[in-house]
Amino acid sequence: MEDDWWYWFPVVMGVSTREEMDKANAVQIQILNEVAKKKQQLLGGVSVDG
Repeated sequence: MEDDWWYWFPVVMGVSTREEMDKANAVQIQILNEVAKKKQQLLGGVSVDG
């Protein structure tokens, strides 16, 4: 799962669905991952970047 974390991270964080990720292009996936990172930060989670 670590190899495809970029796919699952937005789903786990509740900013996208699996169906939306299946249809998203590379740019959209990048945006969804950034939104998921921001949500994680706002919720007090640790940074994904380490």
